[in-house]
Amino acid sequence: MEATASTDEDWWSWQWSATFTVLFGYFLGAMLWIDGFQIPAGVIGGSSAVLGMYTIAAG
Repeated sequence: MEATASTDEDWWSWQWSATFTVLFGYFLGAMLWIDGFQIPAGVIGGSSAVLGMYTIAAG
């Protein structure tokens, strides 16, 4: 068996980008919701989920 070296390019991928987009959007949406900004929270949470799903589907 041959071991392959991991480079900086290999460890980051579109899956990580999509995951962090969704998680950040949910976190920011929850913080806005708690502060009383329900409409912006829904827009940010919903758009981050859609962007994350689009990124996963496009990959």
